[in-house]
Amino acid sequence: MSAKPTTSAQNTHWGKVSLALCAGLFVSMQVGKLGPAIPVLRDDLGLSMVDAGYALSIFTLLAIFLAVPLGAFSTFFGRRSIIVLGILSVMIGTLGSTVITQPWMFLVLRALEGFGFIAIAVNIPAFITHLAAPQDRTRALGVWSIYMPTGMAFALLVSTPFLTQIGWRGLWIVMFLLAIPLLIGLWWALEEPSAQQTREPRAVARMVANSYRAPGLLMVGACFGVYTFQWVTIMQWLPSFLNEEVGLSLEHAIYFTAVVVFMNGPGCYVGVRFAARGLRSSSLIVIGAVTMAVLTFAIFGAGVPPLMRLILCMIYSFIGGFIPANLFLLVPQYAPDLRHVSIGNGILMQGSAVGQTLGAPIVAALVTQAGGDWDVAIWPMLVMSGCVFLLGFFGFRRSNL
Repeated sequence: MSAKPTTSAQNTHWGKVSLALCAGLFVSMQVGKLGPAIPVLRDDLGLSMVDAGYALSIFTLLAIFLAVPLGAFSTFFGRRSIIVLGILSVMIGTLGSTVITQPWMFLVLRALEGFGFIAIAVNIPAFITHLAAPQDRTRALGVWSIYMPTGMAFALLVSTPFLTQIGWRGLWIVMFLLAIPLLIGLWWALEEPSAQQTREPRAVARMVANSYRAPGLLMVGACFGVYTFQWVTIMQWLPSFLNEEVGLSLEHAIYFTAVVVFMNGPGCYVGVRFAARGLRSSSLIVIGAVTMAVLTFAIFGAGVPPLMRLILCMIYSFIGGFIPANLFLLVPQYAPDLRHVSIGNGILMQGSAVGQTLGAPIVAALVTQAGGDWDVAIWPMLVMSGCVFLLGFFGFRRSNL
């Protein structure tokens, strides 16, 4: 099933695509900056462990409820307006955080950053679809697919030295300053495709309903959810494993985790390059699912040397990148037309958020029940890999994609 085009560029605006990617990298850095700063924030603001948990998870919780509405709002107010509002929200959240003294204020401003993150993540891919000529769309969306792991990994790597030198408030100010040229560039460079905008609330509601009735978009959202269940669980488990089992300091454990997270970015790009050369997205998703299933046994199995586990985690993250990259490609294919792409991306992000929300608690509960034995984590991870395999082999393949 292919999306029926409304408007699309005849020539790809690669400069604007690059600027759009910078927006994605910037908002994903807001996700990665927080983890290393939590100990400092707890000392400075008096954040409790519960507060810290909310701060870390609030982006995901908001995405469950806001991803689709923000995709729908863009068809009413215009994508450029929502994207600019997203950048402004992040700027207010970061700058405001530097002058507050109460934990609840920090959480409110963190939620504002989360709103901005979702607004960007949902609507930029639709803009890229508009900016890219049909023959370049796969490549352009492939460039976009690296935004999350690359931005997160970069923030993880640079946050610790910044925190040491200028403190968390200084780091937040740096993030604010980075947003200023980005805001100006996005406002002037992104042109609203008028054919993809409607001022009728009922028409927008029908578009949301039509998107949820599209089986392909629901499969994409479900597939992203079961993928993130696995990938995020591994990334959250890795720092404690490196600290407790390998004996690395927490700082070095974060650096190694950042490398593993980063490997997902090149994996995304390679997966899309394979798709651009004619390999089906469904086949690449199946390859990613099978690889993740096989490596799960080695990563969580007994008797595997720690260094080998780390190497396997890097391969796991790299090959796993084939899955999200190709899911981004499938959204325009399954959307009823290009006006529905933002809503389709909202469904994809909603699925991802559900997977992230459920993954770590379910695995942690099973490990706790088993007395701390991480071997039991194999089974929920294998179930999720099996779901990705079934969706790729029987779901997407039936659409000849």
